[in-house]
Amino acid sequence: RLHNNTVGAFTNDPDFTWHLRNLNNFANLSPDWPKGGERITVQSEVGALPHAVGHGFNLLGLPGDASPPSRFVRLFFQRQYAVLRAPPASLNESLSLAIGLLSSVFISQGTVASASPAAGFELTQYSV
Repeated sequence: RLHNNTVGAFTNDPDFTWHLRNLNNFANLSPDWPKGGERITVQSEVGALPHAVGHGFNLLGLPGDASPPSRFVRLFFQRQYAVLRAPPASLNESLSLAIGLLSSVFISQGTVASASPAAGFELTQYSV
């Protein structure tokens, strides 16, 4: 089946429409600094709580494993946020973004278990 891929990510398994619907499970992610606790902040002996203690918390909950669903979700959100916050302005910036995004979903040989030794290894088979 041919799809109009407007999300900028692709995969081979499960079905593409499954992956599209799965993105809804991560609607809590945000390109902005986390502010969820502002309305319930309390002072404590270590300062105001709760608050983000470092950068990256806007992506808390972004899956990091090597499964196809996790890699699809990770690539989609990282691409969307990168293009939103720092759209590439040149070919070099576009290539740099593409390489960085692909590196975030790269599977090194031997890191993913296979169902049987005869099945071989699951690994990324592309280069940029």
